Amino acid sequence: QTGSGKTHSMMGSPDDPGVIPRVADAVFDKVDLLEDGRSVRVCASYLQIYREIVHDLLVDDASGVDLKVRRDPKLGTYVQGLTEHQIEDAAGLAEIIERGNKKRAVASTFMNAESSRSHAIVIIRVEQEIEFYAGSSQKKRVFAKMCLVDLAGSERAKKSGAQDETLQEAIAINQSLSALGN
Repeated sequence: QTGSGKTHSMMGSPDDPGVIPRVADAVFDKVDLLEDGRSVRVCASYLQIYREIVHDLLVDDASGVDLKVRRDPKLGTYVQGLTEHQIEDAAGLAEIIERGNKKRAVASTFMNAESSRSHAIVIIRVEQEIEFYAGSSQKKRVFAKMCLVDLAGSERAKKSGAQDETLQEAIAINQSLSALGN
């Protein structure tokens, strides 16, 4: 439901961090505790799905529009052409999100003054290179990926007063939420 606090729960505020900032803090807390012999690289991407089209929120040109979701036996599910940005700390992720939010689709409805009109996904990827044993030149690489999703605001068109483009957005949002549920 729109206005229920999904975006606040995921993003939070300066005084009350949400799930995403807390996850970033936890990731970097763990990275700081790793023993020698491991190198760690943390990267982030930020995308939105708006009217069934995938957009990279971190590019300024049309190359970030209508990206394709792919599956690979080794990589798993990924978005072809999505930019990835190395981050050094949780503040780096906050900076990326702030930049991407300027491009995120939002609109005013009767039910919510600033309703998210897209599903937004923050992807955090952690890559470790680990020595097989102390002093070894042989290393193995280990990857982890977290996808943190802020779902678009769903509402009944009649209650929200959605018309024209906002009505089309509401229809697309409700269809995609139904597809996710199925």
